[in-house]
Amino acid sequence: MTTLNKIKNTIIKYNLIGNNELVTVALSGGFDSVCLLHALHTLGYNIKAAHVNHCLRSEADSDMEYVRNLTDKMGIELFCKKIDVKKYAAENKLSEETAGRFVRYNFFAEITSNHGGVIATAHNSNDNAESFMMHLIRGSGLSGLTGIRPKTEIDGCKVIRPLI
Repeated sequence: MTTLNKIKNTIIKYNLIGNNELVTVALSGGFDSVCLLHALHTLGYNIKAAHVNHCLRSEADSDMEYVRNLTDKMGIELFCKKIDVKKYAAENKLSEETAGRFVRYNFFAEITSNHGGVIATAHNSNDNAESFMMHLIRGSGLSGLTGIRPKTEIDGCKVIRPLI
């Protein structure tokens, strides 16, 4: 079975995308998110993309430019946000990881509020196994011993994971 067939089967199995529903791909510019973008585009879904430049790495501006060029070439609308997460974290007394997650999902919620649809992230089976192991190591009870769900709601936006 091809990778595209596996992704399509996951979408169908978990009812991740409604008929002609808008899917905004969380596009970091890394391999997994670019793969997800290409797969959903090839499968003919109604897609847009969203990129958050956290300003944490020296390559962050290059990543944003890569994402812009890629989506332009594919004819996909892109929503971009650039925010100094380090500064935001310090001002709000948060870890950089927590601050980054907050600004990311706040941006995604803004997009889905204005345009509808769902956000697709590129979490995959490796992330799922890692999540399960972290829950186990932290001493989670039986109800908490789960991996990443294929479909969930985070901070007010519907999130799907077709690569799971």
